[in-house]
Parts: sequence; structure tokens; C-alpha cells
Amino acid sequence: MNELAYCPQCRKRVSFDVREGSRSTLLDGVAYGYPIKQAVCRECGAKAVYDPFREEAELAFNDAVRKGNGLVSLEKVRELPKRYNIGKRPLSLLLGWGEITYTRLMAGQAPSKSHSDLIERLYDDPSAYYRVLIKGKDRITKTAYRKSERAVRVLLDGEFPEAVKIYEVADYFCQLSKGDITPMMVQKLTYYAHGFSYVFLENPLLSQQPRAWAAGPVYGQLWHEFKGRDLESEYAHASDPSDGSSPFSADEERLLEDVYAAFGRYSATMLSRMTHAESPWKNARKRAGAEAGAICREPLSAQDMARFFGGVAERFNVRSSGDIVRYAEAAFSAPLPLDS
Repeated sequence: MNELAYCPQCRKRVSFDVREGSRSTLLDGVAYGYPIKQAVCRECGAKAVYDPFREEAELAFNDAVRKGNGLVSLEKVRELPKRYNIGKRPLSLLLGWGEITYTRLMAGQAPSKSHSDLIERLYDDPSAYYRVLIKGKDRITKTAYRKSERAVRVLLDGEFPEAVKIYEVADYFCQLSKGDITPMMVQKLTYYAHGFSYVFLENPLLSQQPRAWAAGPVYGQLWHEFKGRDLESEYAHASDPSDGSSPFSADEERLLEDVYAAFGRYSATMLSRMTHAESPWKNARKRAGAEAGAICREPLSAQDMARFFGGVAERFNVRSSGDIVRYAEAAFSAPLPLDS
């Protein structure tokens, strides 16, 4: 070791050995134990002062206090911006905090319990961070948003295949509706966009298939993501999703907008009943042997969806996505054997 420590006994900088141990410090009447390293002068054997060890001890004490109070570790606080490729200031703004709050936390300031819980959740769950990023993107620059969005995409694509695209579709419908939408409506609109993509896009909009829940086709990720959220307050002032920052191609955007125009006027209950009359959901329930109202996790078949929506296009003369409204209007104007 070439570094030198200051020995008060020898009154000079000296070479030293390292002794590992522990220390206990009182804070507000509570004792916190933590590991330390001590420099020992090789000439006289006295304790020497080595600044890096003092800094390590301060950090170890800080982490002991955090752990004792159920707060996120300083390591996670410092790693969060790196994990999602976002600066300290834009991260503070994204989270709705003061613009230097995150800088202070990275310097070692202990967060409040609510701030701590949020940092912990965002670090551990990229999908939760992605939702915060989408919701708060107007608070940061477009460059900061794009850089962070690319970083979280990589994580989501690796850990939760197809998650990003499903969230983007759902978010698009929420923006189009300005929040005048329910989680169940989001599910059904996503399903119809997925179904008609077999007809109007070169490749299906989504590769993950919905499951045949009792309430109709459901994407489990969206159910967990949207439950309990106040979409009206979140999206009441949403910007136009076609403002140039959309992640979709022109054909995909056109399909989403036409699906919303065709089905967005109907309630979640009406849309759920409509899917119950269609063969993809009915066939999945039948394969699983699920009785009416019973829990079912069977995925809808991609082949069934392609066959059914292709048949709808032929039967109702749906030649472009703008014609999808013909199917919706016919289905809700009179009972139809939709599972032809």
C-alpha cells in the first residue's frame, strides 16, 4: 500500500497497516453498529488518520441508520440515476420534488420515509419507473426523456418481454381520452387494437396474448399497472399523443386512433359483453374448461384472433382501419352471432 496516513504520535505522514473492527454510535438515544477500518502506524503502533477510512465509516454509519429506520440504502439512491440514465436534477423534477432534492440525497442526506419508499420501488421495478417517466415527461426536457426512456426499455425488454409496447398502447388510449376512461376500457381497447392489427398491420401490434378472464380478454400487466389509479386526474391535461414523440409508426397510430373512435364511446361493461360474444375469448374459456364467472388464466390463441378479426373484416366490409366503426355499430345495434 503506497498511501500514507497521518500519525498524531509521530507527527508526520506514515505508512500503515489496516485493522478491521466495528463501532457503535448513539443517535437520538438509539445505538447503531457498523463496520470500520482503522489505520495503524507501522513505526509506533498508534492509531493514524486516513481520510478514506473516515469517509467509509461515515457512509457505513449512514447506512446503519437507514437500515435501522427502514430507509433505502445510499447505494441504491446513487445507483438509481445510473440505472435509468437520467441526471439528478431531471430526476428530481420527474418525481415532482425540488430540483436539488436528489442531489442532496446522493450527497448522503437521509430521505423521508415516503421518498425512501418511492426510490426503493422505482429501483426494484422498472415498470413502475416507466410509468412515472411517461406520466412526468412534460416536466423534463425531451432529450432527458428520450435518454431515460431508452434505458428503461432495455431493462423492460430483458426482464418483462413486451411490457413496454403494452404500456405504450394503454398510455396512448389514456391520452386520446384525456383521462375519460376506465382501466377496463383500456383493456378492451388494447384488445381490439391488437385484434385488428392482424388485419391492418404487417405484424401484430403485440406478441403477448391476453388471457380469458371472467370479464373478457385481459392483459395481466395492465391490470396490475392500472388498478386503483385516478386516470382522469392523471391525463386530464395530457398532450396530444401525435405531437411527434409517439413511439408508433404512422400505420400503428392510425389503427389506435380508429379503434378509439370506434369503441371509445362505449362503456367498459358494454365492451366486456361484446368480447364475451366473440370466438377468441369463448374458445380460450372452453379449452380451460372454465365455467361462467370462474377464474381463468388461459391465453387467447393468436390463430383464433387472426381468424376472427379477418372474418370480421370480410363480413362487415372493413377495408381500412377507418371502417372498424362499422363492426362496432353493428354489434351494439342488434344481437349478432359474432363468433362466426
